Amino acid sequence: MPSYLITGGNGNTGRKIAADLTAAGHKPIIASRSGESSAGLAATKLSWEDESTYGNPFSAYPGIKAVYILIPTPSLTLDRFKKFVTTARDNGVKRFVQLSSADAPPITKQAEDYLKSLEKEGVEWTILKPSWFFGMHPPPTPHLLGL
Repeated sequence: MPSYLITGGNGNTGRKIAADLTAAGHKPIIASRSGESSAGLAATKLSWEDESTYGNPFSAYPGIKAVYILIPTPSLTLDRFKKFVTTARDNGVKRFVQLSSADAPPITKQAEDYLKSLEKEGVEWTILKPSWFFGMHPPPTPHLLGL
C-alpha cells in the first residue's frame, strides 16, 4: 500500500490529515523538524532550512505516493521548495497537496505557480485554501488519494 508524506505533520492540519488517512487504512508518514510524530505514527526528519534532510522521507520510506505541503513561511524560499519537489519527484511522487490561503505571503503563491507549471510533466497538484470554508474541516483525504 502506498504511503503519504505529511509535512508539518504534528501541526493542526497535519494531525487531522494523518488521522483521516489512518482511518481510511493508509500509512501516513509524519515529516517534522524533530523527526518524531506526536501521534505515534511513522516519522522522519525534514527541515526546510536543511536541504540535506529533503531525501530522508524517501530513503526511510520508499513508495511515497503523495505529499501534503505546509509551507513554513517566511523561512522557505522558492529555490528550496523546488529542490524538495524535485527530490520527491525523483523518488516517484506524482501528487502534491499544498495548504495555502487567500492572503498568503508571496512564497506560497510562488510555490502554487510552480506546482501548476509541472502539470504538463504529469504532476498532479491540489491547492487547499481553508479561508474558502472558514473553520470547517472537510476531509482532505480524497485530495491526497486523487479520488
